[in-house]
Amino acid sequence: MVELLVCMTITGFTMSAMVAGYILAARKAEWTTVCSAAHRLAARQMEQAKGATSTNRLYSLAGTLVETLELPEIGADPLTATVTTTINRVSLNTSVLSGSPHIEMHAVRVECVWDYTDLGPFTNVVCGYCLPVP
Repeated sequence: MVELLVCMTITGFTMSAMVAGYILAARKAEWTTVCSAAHRLAARQMEQAKGATSTNRLYSLAGTLVETLELPEIGADPLTATVTTTINRVSLNTSVLSGSPHIEMHAVRVECVWDYTDLGPFTNVVCGYCLPVP
């Protein structure tokens, strides 16, 4: 009788550990999907900045947007993310190195803040430089 009780206890612990592991793996896979969608959103905003045809168009991208993440969910409420684009002018004095007086470019920083269940807000950041548009 004691052997049966020990066997059932071990089986119960094993089954509960298997179910908990499956749930944890599924939750991590869903988190990874949402994180990838947020990164794609930030990268798309960065590509718009790099593809700007004028300085005015580049600076018009600066600001905050609330967009829906592109996720393959059916029947669920869509997840949203806040995308903040910051653009700063950077001027480098390179006269010692190359003979030209200075180089001007734009530093672009895109932050995508998203929330996943009760784990709190997460932030994906993409940074890059854009040369001045003629």
